[in-house]
Amino acid sequence: MFSGILAWLVQAPYVAVTDYFWFTLLAPEPARRTPEAAWAFVMTILVILTIEAVISSALAEVVIAYIKRAGITL
Repeated sequence: MFSGILAWLVQAPYVAVTDYFWFTLLAPEPARRTPEAAWAFVMTILVILTIEAVISSALAEVVIAYIKRAGITL
């Protein structure tokens, strides 16, 4: 769970900056006129990434516990 949080902390600022600049600089003309739309788009991506990180971390914890109980070693 901790590694998922750390990964999100690294990924979130990168996604926010790169996607915002991509959306405002390279998007079609109507999108460039509305930076609010760009932030709304970026925030939607960040919310989805947060949900994915939480779900993935929780599933990883379950899988690790199952593997340890089963005595499976890699």
